[in-house]
Amino acid sequence: RRTLRLPAEAKGKRVFLQFDGAAHIARVYCNGSLCCEHRCGYTSFRTELTGHLKEGANVIAVRLDSTENREIPPFGFVIDYLTYSGLYREAWLDIKEQSFIDDVFVYTPDLKTLRAEVKVEGDANELRAMRVSGTDDNEQYTEFRTAHLNVSERELKQAMESFIKENPESNISTLLQRQLTLQDIGYSRLKRGDKLPKIVLPPDGLTSTTDTLTFKAGQPVLLIFWASWNRESTGNFFDILRLRHQVANLPLERKIRPVSISLDLEPQDYTSTCRYDSVVWESRCYRQSWSTPVVEQLGIRELPYYILTDDKQRVVAQGTDWKNHIQEAVFNIIHP
Repeated sequence: RRTLRLPAEAKGKRVFLQFDGAAHIARVYCNGSLCCEHRCGYTSFRTELTGHLKEGANVIAVRLDSTENREIPPFGFVIDYLTYSGLYREAWLDIKEQSFIDDVFVYTPDLKTLRAEVKVEGDANELRAMRVSGTDDNEQYTEFRTAHLNVSERELKQAMESFIKENPESNISTLLQRQLTLQDIGYSRLKRGDKLPKIVLPPDGLTSTTDTLTFKAGQPVLLIFWASWNRESTGNFFDILRLRHQVANLPLERKIRPVSISLDLEPQDYTSTCRYDSVVWESRCYRQSWSTPVVEQLGIRELPYYILTDDKQRVVAQGTDWKNHIQEAVFNIIHP
């Protein structure tokens, strides 16, 4: 428990509290309100205090629980030492502007492509007017966006189509075409309530298994599309591992079957990630990236991507965000 008085430079800004190590279940409170719960002693985390703070003295409290729990690493009867508890790394304030760059991740999905993912956090109204400078493409895209800030969706779509027609060779046209495609059909060809089409996943030759995976009515299925070069992909593998423990003794109609499809091109990238992140559920990697047959069949256009069906093979949830798109639907199947 600590008393916090904000420095003058924090006025009008967002305030985060970063924990570099807290074992093992941590609950963070600010002035008596629960800010967050983090369930792993080996990963850092942060929580935003902004909405809980007041002028003057603020009381920050952290409650830690190191009770052995097989759903929390490193427990689960796989260690031969007594675990510690407490804050064993630094805890520090991180003061940000209202809108800020949260993360930059550059990767090469194949030998000819370089991609960069920039995660920006902030108020959407401010983000619309944000300027990205650097290359000619950056400048051109910023000019296009700022010129169409206050137009209707219909007018924006017409402007995008006109730009593409007038600049067919531009990288911006490629980006705008992708945005138009996603507006029309979304990240996959499936809609909520659709029945999952017939999917056949033969052996991938990377393991000794000779089983061909198919899906039949009677059991819900969770399809997970991911790649080792997409950092967001593995962020919820622990949730899926925990899900396997939760459904282990449930009847078949509530026993969600996770199956993952990797878009990796290099076998060693796939196998090492599976080993490091404990991918112990059914998984396939055909080393064809976006040309993987099931990826093309379902029209997957973003990673990670999750598709959850009920026991009748109807899509009940899908999306790129586990917490916001999938988690509640998983809970409803397990706890009808």
